Amino acid sequence: MKVITLTIFVLLLSNLYSNNNYSHDNLSLKIGYAHYPWMGDMPNLNTFKSNFTPLGYIETNYSFTLYIDAGVIIGFSLYEHAAHTYYDNNNEEAKILKSTKLSMKPMFTYGINLNIHILPLIIKQNSSFFDVYISSKMGGIHFTQRNKETVFIQRSLIDYGVYGGIAIRASKKWSFYYEHGYGNYVEQKFGIHIKFNRKE
Repeated sequence: MKVITLTIFVLLLSNLYSNNNYSHDNLSLKIGYAHYPWMGDMPNLNTFKSNFTPLGYIETNYSFTLYIDAGVIIGFSLYEHAAHTYYDNNNEEAKILKSTKLSMKPMFTYGINLNIHILPLIIKQNSSFFDVYISSKMGGIHFTQRNKETVFIQRSLIDYGVYGGIAIRASKKWSFYYEHGYGNYVEQKFGIHIKFNRKE
């Protein structure tokens, strides 16, 4: 999955620099937030802790047409890692747990995304106060330290989703957006969308 994502990312960059019509008007950036389910190695038994894993992400997009843009997305969060130690009884099949040490470790998400803008099919986008679109993502999750023996909850390393989105424009350069839909981890996302010198 990492190799596929990297390959597509390189192809997108190659297209940007090889296209004679390329300009910064076609680039945009999303800074957003999503919350994942509890991603810790052990169940969350602390009632004072939130039962989800907050994640911040950055998404870069290149507009190929007025209706379609695509790019890459990278996210960061922390998850609760459990390191177990066992008594030395020389029996690998019947380990006796001695202690468990919990610590916060980095977690990264990555992927590629495709956005299809619906509103330009109905009215001119440059006269609109908002944008309506469909967004899809396919990628993965990387845990910096993950030992299968210590993971109580097995989590898929594939991260995907399809969402309907709406963006409310605060100016020609940036807008607030909200996305809701179906994903194997995330159902809703929101944040700020920034356009770079896009001609209106």
